[in-house]
Amino acid sequence: MQQGPKMLEEGFGLKLPKNLFPEEIIIKDAELLFSPSGGQIADQKIEKGFAYKGGLEISDTLLSGNLAFMAKNKEEISMDVNLHAEEMYNILAHYIGDGKKNKLNEALENALSNLEIKKMYTHLEADKNMKMSGNTHCELVLFGKELKFKLKASLDPNDITKGIIAKIGTLALEQLKKKKQ
Repeated sequence: MQQGPKMLEEGFGLKLPKNLFPEEIIIKDAELLFSPSGGQIADQKIEKGFAYKGGLEISDTLLSGNLAFMAKNKEEISMDVNLHAEEMYNILAHYIGDGKKNKLNEALENALSNLEIKKMYTHLEADKNMKMSGNTHCELVLFGKELKFKLKASLDPNDITKGIIAKIGTLALEQLKKKKQ
């Protein structure tokens, strides 16, 4: 595990979900801000607490995003990771293209040309026992139909890809059936 997640676990006593972060992540251009009482400098308001932000790259994949961790006090701790949707689309296309030739893969290949990934992000919050939990949120348009769903919180592209396929597979098969009629 990289230093960023390790710092959150050891420095704050947080319990991050198992397998949330893949082994190889890189946090670039990290910003640390600590402001015990908050304040304002010129027009910029500074929130009370601790903030850790930066670009996130997942090694050995083409997936990246932006990480923002905020701890205002012990009761208000959250983390958001916005993933770059176009990169997730490319990973999904590669995963489907390398699959076995069967009806589901044929349907998924057809669905790719009608798929737009609007937004993907992971949101976690800490409970009073400092256990972080949450979901990976997906907002897609498939065959003109808007789909919003949640997956188990993960930043592992393989986990996210499998979750998306599980959600869109049935719709893709139905569409392929209509196309062949």
